[in-house]
Amino acid sequence: CAGWLSWSCSAMREMLYESALPRLACAALGAESVTFWRDEAHYKIPRMTTNATPWHHDIAGIPFKGRDIVTIWISLAPISECTGPLRTISKSHLDMTRRYRPPSRSVAADDDGSLYLDMPDFDHLIDIGDMQAETWVMETGDGLIFDSHTVHCSLPNSSQDPRIAYATRWIGADAHYEPDVYSVTDPAISIESLSNGRPSGADFKVFSLA
Repeated sequence: CAGWLSWSCSAMREMLYESALPRLACAALGAESVTFWRDEAHYKIPRMTTNATPWHHDIAGIPFKGRDIVTIWISLAPISECTGPLRTISKSHLDMTRRYRPPSRSVAADDDGSLYLDMPDFDHLIDIGDMQAETWVMETGDGLIFDSHTVHCSLPNSSQDPRIAYATRWIGADAHYEPDVYSVTDPAISIESLSNGRPSGADFKVFSLA
């Protein structure tokens, strides 16, 4: 499930306000303040071999574009190599000129190929040594911060236990509202909630280090 879990649940809202998450997002972006955009609960049911998440990066689906967009992904249960861990392509965030089509979406009619590319066979590139991947085994409460351009996936959950994670999305100064054909639909975003392409208003909480 995805959306504004924190705003509809007092415990999650308190956790966001009082936890280190905003400070971590500021540190990752080298910023004095960040804007909270949304949060998501990620759940993989146990004993499955078909619930892997394919390679992708978040910038393709995020309606905000720019350098300053990060995700903080927190494990809410132990994650082993058979519990559906995240995998990331090392240094893939450094190339911001490439955007890959979301693997769950068909090619849009007005996608002429000038911006979005077909997803490479990253598994093959890893196998032949052209790319390196990291697999993130975690304990409960461990977190991973990654850029919206970081190519990542997750393995299937073949264990006996569910895999549960909580992801928060944070926006810095160099991120503006530029939705396209592959962007997720966000009903909280309206003309009234934007100021010069930047999120503003009650739906977008700004956290400052000051």
